[in-house]
Amino acid sequence: MILGGPSVSQATLSRFFWFHVALLPMAAFFLMAIHVLLVQTLGMSVPIKIKDKKHKEISFFPDFIYKDALGWTLILVLIGVICVFLPWEIGKKADPFAATPLGIKPEWYFTFMFTTLKLIPGHVLFFEGEQLAILAFMIGGLVWLLAPYLDRKAARYQRSPLFTWIGIAVLLYILVFTVLTYAVPKLGQ
Repeated sequence: MILGGPSVSQATLSRFFWFHVALLPMAAFFLMAIHVLLVQTLGMSVPIKIKDKKHKEISFFPDFIYKDALGWTLILVLIGVICVFLPWEIGKKADPFAATPLGIKPEWYFTFMFTTLKLIPGHVLFFEGEQLAILAFMIGGLVWLLAPYLDRKAARYQRSPLFTWIGIAVLLYILVFTVLTYAVPKLGQ
């Protein structure tokens, strides 16, 4: 269904284009609407350190909306100016039948996944190694997404050492594997 036939073709490209320009923006809009609704009904989360201290609160509308709109407008203007005056060159056209160049690696924010996939064994117990790593990344992303709902102590404005240590461990994992990708030449190829 995703390919639109037995192989990658124009139908596949059309489906992915439609997915990116229609479904993903609708999903993002839906998630932002849920977020705004939750903020309006439950209120903003206050850090535990300043929970009991007096702090300045601003109204969501119009104050917060105006500040947010101004910030996003300035960012979009900056991006527009950069795109007009410092355009990124496309380079030569890619040959889909050519071999993958040596030393190619993803952008820095995906290198920890890249290195993990290179280092994981082919088979781990009854699973293929790459599938197990991708499943672990998906479960990790889901836990990260649901952490505010899973952490019951934070709802009672108490410190949660378990979630803090899990977060620190994940950040260290990402940092170490990102550094490994660039520090060990064999891993970066």
